[in-house]
Formats: sequence, C-alpha cells, structure tokens
Amino acid sequence: MQLLLDHISSVMIASAVILIVLTTQFQAQRSAIEQTVAYASKKITLDLATTLEQELGLIGDGTDETITTATTNAAGETSSFVFWRENEAGVDTEYEYRLTETEEINIAGETVQLYRLDRLEGGVVVGGGGSRIRHFRITMLNPAGNATTDVASARLLRVVVVNAFPFGMGEDAYLFESHWGMTINPMNLDT
Repeated sequence: MQLLLDHISSVMIASAVILIVLTTQFQAQRSAIEQTVAYASKKITLDLATTLEQELGLIGDGTDETITTATTNAAGETSSFVFWRENEAGVDTEYEYRLTETEEINIAGETVQLYRLDRLEGGVVVGGGGSRIRHFRITMLNPAGNATTDVASARLLRVVVVNAFPFGMGEDAYLFESHWGMTINPMNLDT
C-alpha cells in the first residue's frame, strides 16, 4: 500500500511540474509573438512617418503649385491629400495620399475600421503606408497655428498616423496601436 501511495504522489508531483513548465513555455511564446507584432507595427509606422516627413516638407519645391486639395471622409480621416512638387527628373508632378477602407474588425465588442494608405505619383500608385491604418489625418494650419481649410493661408501641416494590428482571438483579442504625429513646416508654403 505504501508503495502505491508513493507512486501516486510521485505522479501527481511530476504532473504538476510538467504543467508548470508547459504553462511557462506557452506564456514565453505568446510574449515573443506579442513583441514581434509590436515591433512590426512600430517599424511600419516609422517607415511611413519618414516618407511623410521628407515628402510633405518638399511641397511646392520647384513649382508654383503647392496643395491642390485636402478632403476628409465622414469619420474625420483625411481621405485625399493632393499636392505638387518637382520629381527627381525635374518635372512638376502631382502627388496624392489616398485613404481607402479595407476591413472592419471587432475587438472586445468595438468595431474598428482599418484603411489602406496609397501614395500616388502622377496618378499612378507608387508605394504607400500599408493596409493597417486606423487613423490618418493631415490638418493644414495658418500662421497662428489654427486649423484652416484655406490652402492659401496654410503654413504648417499637422500629420497624425495610427497603425493598428489586431492580436489574439475571441475574448482575449486586443489591438496593438503605433502612434506618430508631427507638425511639418514646408518651406514653400511660407510665400
């Protein structure tokens, strides 16, 4: 009888140790995946931010035209931002950042609209900012720093981008978000 009780207690202790090791391993894998998703989200956001900062700073460079249009959708996102500048070949070219709805996801009972940001050069799609944009807004600011819709009075641009990556399933799902914002002073808007 004593031998049987020893074996049962050994099996119970071994089972508990195995369960603890498996739980720890599962949590470590989940943590590694979360870190990878967070890093990817940050990298995509910063790559887009670098492009926006460089390109919007050159609005009107080499041409008499600057911003043509800035339209907003019903959700308050900048759906189209069109401007002119000289391209690498020295030709006046129209550039556009266009936001297009891609999918709606449901996270913890909240419906979130995601968008794709396309970059058009001369009417042709050349790059963009991925298809996981949750928020994109370019606000034109007058010399006093107040929002304006008048292109002629715009001197600064406030740009805000939020990339969103859903993670998990069901009740445990949540949304990684990478935020970036900056106020840009395009030199050619000062005229």
